[in-house]
Amino acid sequence: QAKQAVSIFDGVYLARDLINGNADDVSPQYLGSVATAMGKKHSALKVSVFNKKRIEKEKMDLLLAVSRSGNVDPAFIIMDYQGAPKSKDKTVLVGKGITYDTGGLNLKPTGSIETMKCDMGGAAAVIGTMRAICELKLPINVCGVVPSCENGIDAISYKPGDVYNSYKGLSVEIGNTDAEGRLVLADALAYACDKLS
Repeated sequence: QAKQAVSIFDGVYLARDLINGNADDVSPQYLGSVATAMGKKHSALKVSVFNKKRIEKEKMDLLLAVSRSGNVDPAFIIMDYQGAPKSKDKTVLVGKGITYDTGGLNLKPTGSIETMKCDMGGAAAVIGTMRAICELKLPINVCGVVPSCENGIDAISYKPGDVYNSYKGLSVEIGNTDAEGRLVLADALAYACDKLS
């Protein structure tokens, strides 16, 4: 039981460390490298990290729109754990991985922007949970999905009033660029339902 507790604590501490790290350090690529390292350590875990070119190929245009003015490229992380290969049951966890959220052109004011390095808390929770599952060698099938990018502000930022197509094929009009989480999660959830469930 002590070993089980340590495995859970390690997952929690990993999530906390990711959330508390500087945004320049905890980038989408860094999240991908953490997931990749876990995949190398645990044979039951298969990790794929889509780069910008692959994200474009998959037509995740909402994730691409949000990432346009970020300082780094987006990443789409898939962590597929097969602890019960004979079972068809699978749980998919999807976590928002906005490694810094300025609000975009709908810029967040003082009082709201200071903690926005934490806007990838959902992603950190998924990655930490996947680590605990791997360490515990749970007899279940779980897939963690993290759409990750920065929501920056720049001359090429996506704009209120713009319309983009989603992975699902539905068009989305941008009403507020601080709704970036709903956009990246829409592509991630649609992809997960289509390819991973």
